[in-house]
Amino acid sequence: MAKKRVFVQMHNNSSATFCIRLYHWNADYGIQCHTWTLKGGQTSKQDDTMLAHFTVENGSSQQPDYWWASLSPVKDASGANWYVSQGDTQTPTEWPQCQLQPANADQKVTFTVDESNFHINLSTPGVKAPWINLGGTMNVNEIYFTHIFVLMLENHSFDNIFAFSGISGIKAATADDSNSYSSRAGHNGIYYVRSPAPANMPTDPGHEFMDVVEQLCGQDAHYSAGAYPDVNNSGFVTNYATSTSEEPLVPLGTGLPESDEIGDIMACFNTADQLPVIYTLAKQFSVCDQWFSSMPGPTWPNRYFVHGASSAGLDDSPSTKQLFEWETGDDRFQYPNGSLYDRLKNLIADNSYKSYAYRLYQDQNGWFEGATPQVASIENIESSDVNDLDSGDSSSAENFVSDLSYPYPYRYTFIEPNYGETFLGTYIDGTSQHPMDGVSGGEGLIKKVYEAIRNSPLWETSLLIVTYDEHGGFYDSVPPPTCVAPGDGPYDLSTHDFDFTQYGVRVPTVVVSCRIGAGTVDDTVFDHASIPATVLAWLGAGHLTQRDKHANTLIGKETVSPRGTCPKTLPNPATTTPAPAPAAKQAEPPEQQPLPAKGNLIGFLAIAAKADFELSSRTPEERTRIAAKLQAIKTRGQARDYMVSVKRRVDAARAAKKAGPPKARPQTV
Repeated sequence: MAKKRVFVQMHNNSSATFCIRLYHWNADYGIQCHTWTLKGGQTSKQDDTMLAHFTVENGSSQQPDYWWASLSPVKDASGANWYVSQGDTQTPTEWPQCQLQPANADQKVTFTVDESNFHINLSTPGVKAPWINLGGTMNVNEIYFTHIFVLMLENHSFDNIFAFSGISGIKAATADDSNSYSSRAGHNGIYYVRSPAPANMPTDPGHEFMDVVEQLCGQDAHYSAGAYPDVNNSGFVTNYATSTSEEPLVPLGTGLPESDEIGDIMACFNTADQLPVIYTLAKQFSVCDQWFSSMPGPTWPNRYFVHGASSAGLDDSPSTKQLFEWETGDDRFQYPNGSLYDRLKNLIADNSYKSYAYRLYQDQNGWFEGATPQVASIENIESSDVNDLDSGDSSSAENFVSDLSYPYPYRYTFIEPNYGETFLGTYIDGTSQHPMDGVSGGEGLIKKVYEAIRNSPLWETSLLIVTYDEHGGFYDSVPPPTCVAPGDGPYDLSTHDFDFTQYGVRVPTVVVSCRIGAGTVDDTVFDHASIPATVLAWLGAGHLTQRDKHANTLIGKETVSPRGTCPKTLPNPATTTPAPAPAAKQAEPPEQQPLPAKGNLIGFLAIAAKADFELSSRTPEERTRIAAKLQAIKTRGQARDYMVSVKRRVDAARAAKKAGPPKARPQTV
């Protein structure tokens, strides 16, 4: 076999300025890629050339050989339509293919793009791959992203993570900020903000809807359908000392902190020492100090806003009643206007998005507990569609790092952590940074995701958003403002008749791109609906609800030139003492504890039932069968057994879906 090479120039035959990223994949050499930013009618300079390698024998190529391109407009002040490459919509076997031949060796060839086609012009027969017109118009002046990644962690306020970071220019709590609570003997009743924070909390702070009413509005605040009470951020300590909303989820403890633990809810991390990973990201890129959770409540409705700019009326954690309504009847959870994923699939077909969940914690039964992806609760997202972020086998090509080493057509990628020990409600050994688990696992996850993107061919045109779903009960000093309701009702999931015109508590968010200046502090008001707003604005694809229509986006935050000084690696997480399992304080074994009335376990059980149905023949009889199974589940142990059995089937289905040409690992050439 003869090793050959070809030099590729690019010509932009359109009238607009485009950022063009061209990939070449060869089974012997893996992937090569190059990025050009060219004005209309411009050809790349002689020294701005892509070098593609290939292997031939006896006059013809002996290895699979594929070309793939992505295209993003850069300056489009005229509002012209935007386009995306046909290669982004197809499976690898359908990417534009043109075998390189000996006649191409050591030659300089020019590829051409215009508003309708991508031309591969070689000595061998050329290929024309049409662009797909996404429709819609854009008014922004510049954009360079070809891929957006979102990593969403759990349950921390902005001040809890960043108030004592020392980052200049952020709006943050100081040691003079306080909350009052005087019902515990031996204390003067005033609890000040302080640092450092404990690595993990002894109990799960309340963060259901009524908890947040008290935290934001004070001890005597009350909410009934209508206007939200006045917000002064005065009730965090009172709520932590007295709330039992999370008690059913902590069967091994009392659900209440001890007297000397109450002030921990006001404590803030010494970010540089305790959280070196996210601290480094914030210093190297952009921290958003006005990013609010989308509603004043818990995990599930806030995560739904990321996926659809609405929670379809859900304003508390899922309840047992909703479990049976969603998964055994016709009223499945779905967005009135569809999800972000529905819109993307309609725009860009099958390869528009991808999601990952992290399978770090393996329990005594060999099952990766806590790896149930919350995104799989959404209509049209199946559990078997969610990929493993890490296969657990460093030699395997089936993980996030290796996926990014090949042509990666997915415009939008959503990443979830492992939620840890979810059946008993301790959440230990996860990567979500749940307050009872600690922060080191989540720091490791942030590091893994960043380094995978940073060291991939996608880095120069990628945007990574690291954020948290809600504040988890921790103090924050900035009163959240009012906001626009989604306007996609009427709803039947609401527990409190909330009108969704009040943002929730501020959460930490870092925006990562080599095209964003180091140490930037962005004080724009964002919420989780800013994520679908950004993605849809980026694609010129309208909006889902009134919330994302009026939300601020990240479009235009980037600069023209990529920075070459971005770190390729991040520090290792700080070493912390693992959270101890709470001492048993109840008579019956944990597995025999009854199911809680609401909470994360109920939501994950609903996802298992949804997956059970998806893996069946999907007949009314199958739905009746699943309903009977759910009705028979009375304890946490029974829930575990059912979810484990479904998860094994999901894993088998996911493995069966993996297809396409064999992947050769990239080689250094």
